[in-house]
Amino acid sequence: MFASTMTNPANFQSSGSFSVDMEWKGTNLDDTMACSRVALVSTGATGDYIGIFASKYNADSYKLVAECCDAFTVLSLDLGQYNKDKWYRVTMSWLSDNSTMSVQVDSAHFEVTASFPFGSISSRSFYFGSDGTTSGGGFMYKYVRFHQDVLRKRLV
Repeated sequence: MFASTMTNPANFQSSGSFSVDMEWKGTNLDDTMACSRVALVSTGATGDYIGIFASKYNADSYKLVAECCDAFTVLSLDLGQYNKDKWYRVTMSWLSDNSTMSVQVDSAHFEVTASFPFGSISSRSFYFGSDGTTSGGGFMYKYVRFHQDVLRKRLV
């Protein structure tokens, strides 16, 4: 299991666009997964945050949801169900100019744009396998890469 936090460089995310891409698999649908969700990647669990979260869908698969929150409003994307013990390539991007969150899981692409100014996501910590409070799921990562721009569908 891998649970870690990245806090540098200090200005990586503040009011700017970014992307994080990784290869991920979940290996354990434990009791934690039945009653709560665990972050594949997240900038936190409360206040201003953006992240991809997994919960138990059934005995063999996870349900993934992407969320972006400005402390008042939550943008949410249902990413579907994914089998445990299988590797998936996952990319999460935030385009601050028009408050757009996009996620790609293998070849499936998801996107949501706020219909109003959404605010900046200014938290700088990145959590993997945890949101700072909840962990579980036996998550494994082959790699995690950070990009100071938005990865478009054709670049992933």
